[in-house]
Amino acid sequence: MHKLPTNRSNPYPAPSAEGDIATGGLRAYDCRNTGNPLVIPPTDTGSPPCKVQGPWTFDGKSAYYPRLQEAGP
Repeated sequence: MHKLPTNRSNPYPAPSAEGDIATGGLRAYDCRNTGNPLVIPPTDTGSPPCKVQGPWTFDGKSAYYPRLQEAGP
């Protein structure tokens, strides 16, 4: 099963992602699905352009999604 090419989901938005709403919408987790076959036609105005969120930094470490790590003493 493949994601539709119109899918722009992001299960891990960056902590500052709410600001993206005002400047074009939330960023996608990745855009590798945009070349998949279109099985169901998009409705209304179609899908927005796919823009990748990219990594974000927390506690000195950059990542695309949050990782659990042991807390210090």
